[in-house]
Amino acid sequence: MPCNVCKSNVSPAKKITCSFCGKFFHKSCLSVFNKNKDDPLNWICEECEQNIIIKKNITSRKNRQVNDKILEAHDEDNITSTDINELKSSISIILDKLDILTSSYSSIEKSVSFLSDKVDEYNTKLQSIVQKVKDFDIRLIGYENKISILEREIDLLKGNNNITEQAKLANNLDITGIPKTTNENLKLVVSTLAKIVNVEVKEEHINKTYRLRHKNQDNSRIIVEFTNKEIKNNLLTAIKSRVKTKMPLIAKEIHKNFPENHIYVNEQLSVVNRKIYWLAKQIAKK
Repeated sequence: MPCNVCKSNVSPAKKITCSFCGKFFHKSCLSVFNKNKDDPLNWICEECEQNIIIKKNITSRKNRQVNDKILEAHDEDNITSTDINELKSSISIILDKLDILTSSYSSIEKSVSFLSDKVDEYNTKLQSIVQKVKDFDIRLIGYENKISILEREIDLLKGNNNITEQAKLANNLDITGIPKTTNENLKLVVSTLAKIVNVEVKEEHINKTYRLRHKNQDNSRIIVEFTNKEIKNNLLTAIKSRVKTKMPLIAKEIHKNFPENHIYVNEQLSVVNRKIYWLAKQIAKK
């Protein structure tokens, strides 16, 4: 039999056989003997020994991998079971919440529907109110037009009444500045005033004379109503001529005991015309 190292024949006395691969070796060709060199029956050559070690390592590694996979699978089974339970619990909670949300949504939907109906109802009422307001505005415009017409008619009536009132006062004079005396004869006072300006006025030319009530009773206005307009105008023209010549009438000219007050004689004005006259004087002062 050839030696697996030197390839020469090996005598039975010098050979050693690998118990694993069955190959022959010269003992002298082997540089190192393994731990079983004294037991030729169990001796293993170096190549087989390395292969066995490699196989053992591979087997061990595979075993570890298998064990690891088994452990992983076991762990995965445990994790999956736990996760499933937790997932079921979570799903149950979510479903409960969905039921609550569904119930809430249904309630909200009913509320929205109710509110929508109310809004429609209010819109209908509002449209009715708007229409009523429009109708009221139309009637109001009609009333305003009627009131405007009535106001114009009233103003016209007031104007006509003022004209009528002023026409009734056409023969009257308004005299101020003559002091009041006890048991005075106003017709005589007027006649005396006429004589001063050289106008003849007899007592029969005067219908009536009277003083208007005033807070200052001692110097209240005297109203004279003449029998005709001509006599009134003659007296008024004469008095105004003296004023123009800067010789106004003085109360003392009528009676020596009267003060030196200026006497003012004007046509008697209606209430409206007196207001207009007063406003005109106020504007003139400004």
